[in-house]
Amino acid sequence: MKTPSFKKLIAAMAVIAACLMPMNVQAQAGALFVNGDMTQLKTVADIQSAAGNAAGNEITVTGKLTGITETLVLTVPAEKTVKWRAEYEGSVSGDFEKLIDFTGDGTLSIETGGVINNTGSNGSVIQVSNNGTVVVDGGTVTGDGNGINFNGSNSKAVLEVKSGKVQSRSRNAINANAVGDNSTVLIKGGEVSTAASSYSAISLSSSAALSISGGEVKNTADPSLAVSTNMVNMVYVSGGTDCGWKYSSINRLYRPLYRQQCGKVQWFL
Repeated sequence: MKTPSFKKLIAAMAVIAACLMPMNVQAQAGALFVNGDMTQLKTVADIQSAAGNAAGNEITVTGKLTGITETLVLTVPAEKTVKWRAEYEGSVSGDFEKLIDFTGDGTLSIETGGVINNTGSNGSVIQVSNNGTVVVDGGTVTGDGNGINFNGSNSKAVLEVKSGKVQSRSRNAINANAVGDNSTVLIKGGEVSTAASSYSAISLSSSAALSISGGEVKNTADPSLAVSTNMVNMVYVSGGTDCGWKYSSINRLYRPLYRQQCGKVQWFL
């Protein structure tokens, strides 16, 4: 009987090992760039370092990076703005997990060309962990968990949607359930939507203020759950194409006691 050569044996072992690898593992691919520097940033650590050390008050992120499996922490000082124009996709799962953790008092602007997508189960796409400002201006924030999640009871954060999309496939598109009294959500254009029948496009369970002056806010599975809020929120609606509401109080959820009329100020008392 002829004995296989050593090279053939090694090749066969490699084929077997490849077949045994999990099929759902997505290899990381691509690179991001900061402020036009052609240094390829392929890891979360590289991106955090480059953004943190970039000169000037405007930091532009471009490129495409997929297959991320850990949280990117973006700490932006008050005087700085990160202009996100990159395609960034990862899978970070868990109720308290997030693909991007935005900290600091500066501004994160997701602009045209910018797409941030978290395919991980229940994990947020972007978590706002301090007093910063998030602006969606032509870009897309999308995920299986919350799209943009506010965290921090003492925060004075601001979210402004001018154009573009904030979407969730299975939870709240905007989840402002742990924010300070002075935090504000401003919907001026674009689309804020969820496809989850038991969640809302916008959910506020704190005393933050919500203003909808344009754009489209919708739950594609149940139009009456476009927005949910508690009894202390001030909601102003002067535009938009969907003004369905859910009223909630102390863990008890109700179908609308009335339909919110677009163009009026409503205090929940």
